[in-house]
Amino acid sequence: MATAKKTAPKKTAAKKAAPTFTKVALPAGFRAITTGEYGEEWDYEKQPLLQGTIAGAVREVEAGSGRNKRVNRVVTVKSSEDGHSYTVWESASLKAFFDGLRVGQEVAIVFHGYKDVGKPQPMKLFEGAYTEDDADEAGLGDDAPPPKKAAAKKKTTAKRR
Repeated sequence: MATAKKTAPKKTAAKKAAPTFTKVALPAGFRAITTGEYGEEWDYEKQPLLQGTIAGAVREVEAGSGRNKRVNRVVTVKSSEDGHSYTVWESASLKAFFDGLRVGQEVAIVFHGYKDVGKPQPMKLFEGAYTEDDADEAGLGDDAPPPKKAAAKKKTTAKRR
């Protein structure tokens, strides 16, 4: 006579309630300097031009794990158009732009669209710009290509007979 296989009773995980926070108003005469957040993520497709002031130092954020672990750089830009603070993530086309950023600097970032690079996701094309004064100070004022190096001369060796 065959008996049914016994199974262990199912364990149910107890769901924890999300912590609740009470919004407390600041006392009269105080102005909020930070809200504990870095700002909204910039939606470059809806607002392709972001012009404003760098509101904080460039931060490094770790992403992924194991072999896929990498460091991404982000910066907060306070928009001069609407006064909101936006978080901008570094992309391949903004690497040199991120290298020269400093707090208080006036910048403009433009999203130009996508470029097919033969991968599943297209490359996002951005252009970052400093004001003329900041570009001159950083040594980036001219768009002329760097001078070409002179071609090396070949050494002539005497033939032995």
